[in-house]
Amino acid sequence: MPSIRHNPQESIERNIKAHDNVAAIYDLKHIEIYNPTEQNRIKSTLQEAVSLITTLKNRPKVLDFGSGTGNLTQHLLTLPTNVIAGDVSRQSLDLLNKKIGGHKHLTTTTLNGKDLIDFPDNSFDMVATYSVLHHVPDYLGIIDEFVRVTKPGGVILIDHEVCPSYWEKKNHYLCYLSELGKNFLNIYQLEMGSFNFNSILAGNSTNPLVILENIRKISRYGYNLFRQLIPTKPVITDECDLHTSINDHIEWQEIKDRLLPHCTITRQEDYLVCRENNYPPMIWNK
Repeated sequence: MPSIRHNPQESIERNIKAHDNVAAIYDLKHIEIYNPTEQNRIKSTLQEAVSLITTLKNRPKVLDFGSGTGNLTQHLLTLPTNVIAGDVSRQSLDLLNKKIGGHKHLTTTTLNGKDLIDFPDNSFDMVATYSVLHHVPDYLGIIDEFVRVTKPGGVILIDHEVCPSYWEKKNHYLCYLSELGKNFLNIYQLEMGSFNFNSILAGNSTNPLVILENIRKISRYGYNLFRQLIPTKPVITDECDLHTSINDHIEWQEIKDRLLPHCTITRQEDYLVCRENNYPPMIWNK
């Protein structure tokens, strides 16, 4: 994969600004996270992860890395844990405190986005992170930090990052998107940079809304084409996702290579992002 050049400090500052701005509506915006199915999956995953900790018998100390407004923290606090919720966004932490602050087993801390220098080696019985690594300029460096601050016998949980098969354009996934509808398949093909250009246009219409939609699609086509032609240029979204394009995404094998000298992988699974609130019900249920 080509080397993508990110300016670490600029990327961190953009992430802070973006997440401070979106904090108040983050939970409402991300219905793929804040829905009963995904929340139940998160809860059961955290229960299992905590049960695997062998460092001690009383309350384990857990770092929620990139806690945001408290997606993982709210579930961790229902378990016998002491939680340190950390994020680069002070606005997100303020909202977390408004939602569940004052809990005697919760502490919040502002992270620097680069490392965990404020925490000594073997500080935590568990480190958990959800939908965060793709925001971190040097996400492999953070993996090394997870290992450093987690005690022997502790647990590292990494969740909600795009799986490798997403970028491989598997036939079964293309069929699934086709069943969902033309728009879902078009969006995916735009991201992959491989589609029939004519297929994105909504016919010959004089409807202003249709014309505007076609302009938007053509603009996105041009953007993705440019991204394919210049693969080393960073791609930055409205929430400052850094590693979410075909030429720059989370590399699970590289994460494993960092972990395996120090850890045993006890569970690994792929799952569909939960779109039960905006996918056709029959297709989603299937």
